[in-house]
Amino acid sequence: MRHQKMEMDEKKRKKWDVQRIRQIREHERLEMKQLEREIAHREDVIETFEPDIDDMLRIEVCDTVPVSAFGMLVPTISESEFSLPWYTPEPKGEDQQQRRTRSRAIRK
Repeated sequence: MRHQKMEMDEKKRKKWDVQRIRQIREHERLEMKQLEREIAHREDVIETFEPDIDDMLRIEVCDTVPVSAFGMLVPTISESEFSLPWYTPEPKGEDQQQRRTRSRAIRK
C-alpha cells in the first residue's frame, strides 16, 4: 500500500515526461517547417528590377534622377493644374437644389 502510491506517482510523472518530450519534438518539427517556408519565400521575392552590375554596359551621368516603376522608366510629366478629361463640373440647376431640399424635409 505504501509503495503503491509512489509507484502511481512515478507512472504519472513518466507519462508527463513522455508527453512533454512529444510536445517539444512536435514544436521543433513545426519550427523547421516554418523556417523552410520562409527560406523558400525569400528565394521567390525579387529584390530589385535593376539588372545585375556584371551585365552593365555603360554609366550615364545626368542632372535628374530617373524614376522607375515595375522595371520601366516613369516619363517626366510637366507640372499643371489637376484635371480629369472625362469630367466637367456643371453648375447645379434649380431643380436639383429643390429636390435636395424636399428630401431633407421628408427625412425629418
